[in-house]
Amino acid sequence: MERQPGQKVWAVGFPDTLVKWLEENLGDEQGGGVEAFNNGEQVLVSLSQALLGNQPPDLLILNLRLSIINGINVAIAARAFELGYNRRDRIPIIFLFDPPESSSFDKVIKFCQPLRVVSPSEGEDSIRLAVRELALGSRRPDNASPADKGPS
Repeated sequence: MERQPGQKVWAVGFPDTLVKWLEENLGDEQGGGVEAFNNGEQVLVSLSQALLGNQPPDLLILNLRLSIINGINVAIAARAFELGYNRRDRIPIIFLFDPPESSSFDKVIKFCQPLRVVSPSEGEDSIRLAVRELALGSRRPDNASPADKGPS
């Protein structure tokens, strides 16, 4: 499924300065603007409504530290919602935080594909590259081969 013009990037749990940077630096590329959410609960309620209306965002950018529900659990819940709505296409996700080193997190990465983990210390170019790879390309169906879905 090709990306539809004017759809949004949803940024969850970031300060206004980063949301503004995302809008200024990614707005031309993704076309629909950046919608900010303060916590995991807000984004999951909105995601459920968006999936019901078949209008999901093009990309979720998640922080780890969120009030109520953390970013990892939001990603897992988002995939569960997609399965519940029998969606073949998955919303690309970017984890914008320093990842924990654990086998459990590795399992989350596999389950939540298409997904990229970008450390803020990697800089602006890494964020732009991840957005180009995920949001500007076609969404990958859940039954794509692991080579098509995995991190590069």
